[in-house]
Amino acid sequence: MRKILSRLGVSTFLCIAAVSGAPEAWSAGGEVPPGSPTGESPYAGPANPEPVRIERRRVRTPARVHANRERRAREAEARLERRREDAARAAEEKREAARVAAARVANLRAQLARGIPPAASETRLRASETLVVTRPSLTQAAIDALLARHRLTGIETAPTALTGETWRLWRAGDNRSVRALVRELAREDAVLRVQPNFIYMLAQAASAGALPQYALAHLRAEGLADSGDGVRVAVIDTMVDARHPDLQSAIEAVFDAIGGEAAPHKHGTAVAGAIAAHGVVKGAAPRAKLLTARAFGADAQGTTLAVLKGLDWAAGQKARVVNMSFAGPPDPALARAVQAALARNILLVAAAGNAGPKSQPLYPAADPGVIAVAASDTADGLYAASVRGPHVRLAAPGVDVLLPSVEGKYDLETGTSVAAGFVSGVAALIAQRDTKMAPAALSKLLLQTMRPAATAHAVAGIGLVDARRALDEREKAGASR
Repeated sequence: MRKILSRLGVSTFLCIAAVSGAPEAWSAGGEVPPGSPTGESPYAGPANPEPVRIERRRVRTPARVHANRERRAREAEARLERRREDAARAAEEKREAARVAAARVANLRAQLARGIPPAASETRLRASETLVVTRPSLTQAAIDALLARHRLTGIETAPTALTGETWRLWRAGDNRSVRALVRELAREDAVLRVQPNFIYMLAQAASAGALPQYALAHLRAEGLADSGDGVRVAVIDTMVDARHPDLQSAIEAVFDAIGGEAAPHKHGTAVAGAIAAHGVVKGAAPRAKLLTARAFGADAQGTTLAVLKGLDWAAGQKARVVNMSFAGPPDPALARAVQAALARNILLVAAAGNAGPKSQPLYPAADPGVIAVAASDTADGLYAASVRGPHVRLAAPGVDVLLPSVEGKYDLETGTSVAAGFVSGVAALIAQRDTKMAPAALSKLLLQTMRPAATAHAVAGIGLVDARRALDEREKAGASR
């Protein structure tokens, strides 16, 4: 019994004392203890004894302590592992969210690379028409399915050797906006590029009245030994009157980018005259050879596709200079073609436009590498309606200039279109002397040799083209090599 109580951690004395219930009586010595002659048991307790309370204590043996430590270590390791798993799961969720976001950004960038919808306010475009470049591997059946899916009709296909692309003109018959069409088609993986078919306007204005010829004198191109002999100059414009006496034998080749009924137009005829007329009126390069590309109709409007076809044809005809006397909105397709032409060492000249000094830059004059030309008047002041900006550094005669017109007639013309024609002629003069001159070198030469505009009408950064000085400077540079 004692061993059992000892294992339970209970004192034997306390247990016996609790059972007897009368330790005080035993210690008093004057009373008879239980079990006296009265017959009561000496171990009988009180009538209502208190319950025995036994305190049980767990023995903390070394084995049990070690086991507890191991259990707590396992629990701590399990908690740590759960935290690691939670952290790994959270990191993976974060990486997955980043991957999804990156995929969305990449998809958006891919869509933007294919085509950016025009601004809602942009009106210089053909309604319900888009220009599309599809993947070269796409079959005709796949193209037809793409057209059907977007409820479009294929109108024209134009391969361009200049950029190596084939542009397709597609049209919607349900009056959907061009903005919506570009956004729809940009989501298609089969589409490499999509954009509006922009509209360009000829940069010509009405003249005020009759004035004598002054352009060549102010351009300082009179009496030059150089004449642009044999230099090919392409004119992307309206149809030129090839029968005009001042243009006889000047036109070497003709191209029609728009088809349909065609008639000579005064704009193209005047620009061609500013370059190479050699009769009553003299152009800047009277013996240059003209390559005329009809990309504008009688309404003086041309589209992206027509201009692309004209520029591609001019490059194929080995044009040394290309005149672009028109202006319009920024155009990704035309910008690509322009850069491809510059890479072929073709000198590009464009009219700055007649939208006024507060106008946004107009294109292709504002495209990098293109020589933008403003117009000057008889006092060598800048034409009031010329577009200005950092890209416009040169001006040439372009106000009330006498030039060839249709049906063998002459007319006074005003605008940056005329000025661009004269600068294209000067470029032909320089190209006659330097057959390998790069576009950047021509621009630098014209800027280095330009004359300041009239003081009363001076505009910061813009000077007048000086043909004689440019040729002299080129001659000196050639002699010093």
